[in-house]
Amino acid sequence: MRIATSMSTKRLQNIATELAKKSPCNTKHGALITCGHNKVCASGYNNNQRTKFLNRHDCCMHAEMAAVNSFINSRVRRNPKRYCF
Repeated sequence: MRIATSMSTKRLQNIATELAKKSPCNTKHGALITCGHNKVCASGYNNNQRTKFLNRHDCCMHAEMAAVNSFINSRVRRNPKRYCF
């Protein structure tokens, strides 16, 4: 199986890598939520902050959770009719 390595994929990988470098944790992760192939809608990285996500307390916010929180706060809450669950 061949993995596509287009310029847009490499650009997104570079953005996620730069995000991961911001993490204070030993294992650094960055996550992106994209709209289409090029546009980044939300991003996040893991941190040591204690969080409450879906009524569950965690000692570290995962990069994926941070990206989803960012997406919800920036997109879904502004336009709830568009993102109907």
